[in-house]
Amino acid sequence: MQVLLISYTFPPYPGIGGRRWTKIAKYLTKLGCTVHVVHAKNPFLEESIWVNDVNGNKNIVPYSFKSGYPTILMKKPNTVFQKFHYRLLLFYVNLFSKGTPYDRAIFDRKKIIKLSEEIIYKFQIQNVIVTSAPFSLSYFSLELKKKFKSLNLMIDFRDPWTWGSLYGFSGLKNNRITFEKEMEKNVVENASIVFVPVDVMRDKLVKLYPNFESKIKTLRHSFDADEIVFNKSSNQTMVVITFYGTLYEEIGNYFKLLAKDLSSKKDKIEFHIYSDSTKYIDLFEEHGLINNNVFYHGILPTIELFEKISTSNFVLLVHPKRGVDSISTKFYEIIYSRTPILYVGEEGKTSEFITSNKVGYTFTEKNFADTFLSVVLGNIPYSYNSTFAVDSFSFENTSKLLIDNYFIL
Repeated sequence: MQVLLISYTFPPYPGIGGRRWTKIAKYLTKLGCTVHVVHAKNPFLEESIWVNDVNGNKNIVPYSFKSGYPTILMKKPNTVFQKFHYRLLLFYVNLFSKGTPYDRAIFDRKKIIKLSEEIIYKFQIQNVIVTSAPFSLSYFSLELKKKFKSLNLMIDFRDPWTWGSLYGFSGLKNNRITFEKEMEKNVVENASIVFVPVDVMRDKLVKLYPNFESKIKTLRHSFDADEIVFNKSSNQTMVVITFYGTLYEEIGNYFKLLAKDLSSKKDKIEFHIYSDSTKYIDLFEEHGLINNNVFYHGILPTIELFEKISTSNFVLLVHPKRGVDSISTKFYEIIYSRTPILYVGEEGKTSEFITSNKVGYTFTEKNFADTFLSVVLGNIPYSYNSTFAVDSFSFENTSKLLIDNYFIL
């Protein structure tokens, strides 16, 4: 089966936005598909940590285009010159766009459609998947549906679109929001299927577009079993806690409490952070914890990360308020590794999932000071559910479900 995937971010282009469909593409090829991928050329020296899922796989066929979006707007400016250049190009993008100026695909419509049409013609493709953000990709792809009437056009929203706060939406003027809402409406109305990764996003879309409820589906976040290591170590004298991923702006209060607790148990606990940021390092420096009890590391490929986690007692997850109902890939891969989760955040579907399935312990800002150390040091009895059936959340299972339930065969 020949499938077309349109994904702005795809290896070697770095970033978390490429992970979901890189993994699904990998498993689709194991199930007999050839996946043609239209994606943006990588403008950075850095490469995706999932590049090995693509390289050497002859059934993933990439077609790259040079994006017209200014590269400087993709990174936070540091120097005075960079900040001036950033503002100048942001002004330019605002001038020539009608929606959010942070949509990286807004200048690439012709390239993407031309390339996609050629692939559909040549390989007689019926199943096309478009993943957003950037959300303009989904809107542009409606042109393919007009040209190829029988096309099965599947749209994947990895993040909230007009009802979200990312990609500049929280500060958009009314006329720009209206423009984006009109695009979103057209996509939901005209796509064959609309996927979202979590039920809370499906609920929101159904509320916005009740007439199209039947085509809005949850295609869940998944994990790659090939990347997870099981050999748990029990020889360490210290309790080892691992954190990995984004250090959000809104979680500083939790890290302040954590630094205080760790400082009182320097002989008992190690904390390892794997992230592309050193945010909150000052909180740990104040207590003399850096490189003694707290260690900052860079991002690792998942298989290397889980080799580290295999020697950990717990994995810490800290969510800002906007993430209290989000059960991400992390949860499933950590559960698959049989490592208890320490979840810190306000109560919601996330904390309910952890508690009801007995796969970790949950803390709020109010009870953190009283209970965190007691749980970590084993002073509060806890039963971990090591038999939770997580296999159904694997990328292999997700790919099978995609073929069996949503593809035209």
